[in-house]
Formats: sequence, structure tokens, C-alpha cells
Amino acid sequence: MALGPEEVIRRKVLDSGAVRALVADRVYPQLAPQGAAVPYITFFRVTGSPVRHMRGPATIAEATIQIDVFAPTYSQMLTIAEGTRLALDGFRGPISVAGATLHISHLSLDNERVQLVGPLSASEDPIHHFIQDFRIAFQQPTTPN
Repeated sequence: MALGPEEVIRRKVLDSGAVRALVADRVYPQLAPQGAAVPYITFFRVTGSPVRHMRGPATIAEATIQIDVFAPTYSQMLTIAEGTRLALDGFRGPISVAGATLHISHLSLDNERVQLVGPLSASEDPIHHFIQDFRIAFQQPTTPN
């Protein structure tokens, strides 16, 4: 299976000592498992598009990856979000995961916003939610004609 931008995001976030100190390995694709300990991070691809030129498809593709930080306090949410920004924003170069390498042309923070997830019951505390959208351009594998 080819390495995609989602795996790059997960690897870069987990490689950040500051983020890992707070979320351990709780960085999940799409949804966190039911009952996951807070804080945690989820991520998913919001959009993706191949870059094209006059001769057809180029070897570069772009995607927007959304990262969601969930934390029990506003302060912890901001600390984790700042850690993900520092780990990802401005990265370029190759990254390898499980023996596969993906070449990143650019990775940049595009948008941020904050939400409060209300308690689901009277006995629960609210969860603070920070959303980041990262734009990533990467060299995609080519297929022979």
C-alpha cells in the first residue's frame, strides 16, 4: 500500500516530543475509539486533488488534512494545538513510514478554529476542541502507461 499524506501527518505529530508527552499514542484516523482517554487527536483528509498541467496529470498532488485536538482544559488544548503546529507547519522533505517514503513539497497551516464540545450528561465535563486545517503537497506515485 502506498504511503499517503495522512500517515505523514500522524508520524510527524507522534514524533513531536511535546505533543507525545500529552497525548501519548492517542492520535487516531477519523474517529477516536469510544471511551478513549482525553486528551487525544484525530485527523482525516478533507479534500484532495491532483495537480494537472497541459500534458495531463503531474506527479504532485495536494490535500487538506484536518486535525482535531480534544482536551479536558482550554490551556491543554492550546498547548497541544501549538505542538501540532510546530511539528507540521513549514515541513518539507522526505518522510518514511514502515519502509515507504513520501516526498513533501510543502506542508502549511491553512486555518484554525476553536469549539467547545458540551457535556453529554450532567456528570461529564465539557471537552475543548481545536481544529486545524493543514495543506500538504506531495509527490505521488506514477503509474506506467
